[in-house]
Amino acid sequence: DHIQGVSEFDPAPLSQINPFDPAEGLLAFLAIDYLAEQTGATKPIDYFTAARNSSPAGFAEHFQNVFGISSDAFYDYFAAHRAAGFPQPGAPFGSTPTHTPVPTSTRTPIATPTYTPVATPTRGQIDNRVSQLEGQVSALRNTISSQRTQIGTMEQLAATLQSLINRLTGRIDALESSTPQPTATPASTPTATPSPTPTSVPGADPTPVTNNACMQPIERDALIAGGTTIAGTWTTDCLTANPDPNDPTITFYAKFYTFILDAQAEFELSIDSDHYPYIYMTSGAGTDGETFYASPIWSREQLQILLQPGSYTLEVTTYQPNVTGDFNLWMVLRTDTGH
Repeated sequence: DHIQGVSEFDPAPLSQINPFDPAEGLLAFLAIDYLAEQTGATKPIDYFTAARNSSPAGFAEHFQNVFGISSDAFYDYFAAHRAAGFPQPGAPFGSTPTHTPVPTSTRTPIATPTYTPVATPTRGQIDNRVSQLEGQVSALRNTISSQRTQIGTMEQLAATLQSLINRLTGRIDALESSTPQPTATPASTPTATPSPTPTSVPGADPTPVTNNACMQPIERDALIAGGTTIAGTWTTDCLTANPDPNDPTITFYAKFYTFILDAQAEFELSIDSDHYPYIYMTSGAGTDGETFYASPIWSREQLQILLQPGSYTLEVTTYQPNVTGDFNLWMVLRTDTGH
């Protein structure tokens, strides 16, 4: 198991070379390089991987299995390779060479590599680096917290929008399943659209409830003589007569106004409010009549609806739920409609 003249210091077995000794470590490197050159670049890695999990007694077996050559034979090849001055590429493995000792007088001294020590950081440098890392971690945590807050706000907004979409969809479905509705047009291009004649008949309708704080009767003369303006307030005491069909538990507040027509007339109205109003027109004086018109209305937008003789109830509510506040309602009847 020995190679004569492995190093100029001690003819020890190659497996016992001290890699931390500069001269012996260089010889070990040259031996591994020779193995890799002859058997493949990955073979030394395969050998060390196998030998790591084995006992020293298994050295020769692992060496034979990985490199396809016995350790004794390789020692002889390496001795011959070294005697030839480590030519590149090395002589290929073949028949076992005859080992020729290298005369001491012809040995070439192996240069000892210069060791350059690595500067050890000071305690102050370490503290500064730790402080920098802590600052980066804190900034990252702040960024994550800000993003979570933004996500929460967006989720709340999405939930609100979805609720509004569901309510509008429910009202559209309710309108499509009922009697065809009249079309509201802007004041700039008024186009009166006839509404269906209510089943009620003047004089046969139930008398409007006058002691209900949520419902207010409006005299016909007040509507004809230049119209009337009413200051209203949405309060928690008065609930809508038209809950959301998709979720009746959602709360909407409303005020009701009733009036009676004895002749065909064009009904105009507009609402001024900080909120987004929504109106329903139903036949009959009360909240149990048939709804034939429903629509959101922008603040100060003017709507016109052609009505036939009969009793009517106007519900003024809001597009969004749980809204309280003030509004100004303006209404007028025009009996000279040209129809």
